[in-house]
Amino acid sequence: MRFAESLITIFEDEIAQLEALEPTDDARATFERYLAARQEAIGLLEEGLRAARENDAEGYADAQADVAAGQVERAELARQVGFSECSRPFARDAGGAP
Repeated sequence: MRFAESLITIFEDEIAQLEALEPTDDARATFERYLAARQEAIGLLEEGLRAARENDAEGYADAQADVAAGQVERAELARQVGFSECSRPFARDAGGAP
């Protein structure tokens, strides 16, 4: 549960920082879609956290799968806005560490 709580806090902090940015007019619509996708991911993480607190392993796994399923879209939106580090999937080494 601590991991999910930490991840939610990180996502919320990142969104607060992103909302302080002023995108160019031509990037505004994509930027807003990117923020919405990040907000949606937070909602899914919160669903997973609720499931974990209720000892609902299947609900937790479903929420995590939904977050992962949106990763490609978030990464593509970030790229379109011009971000190179946002929403990139973690790379794992041979030992499984992120």
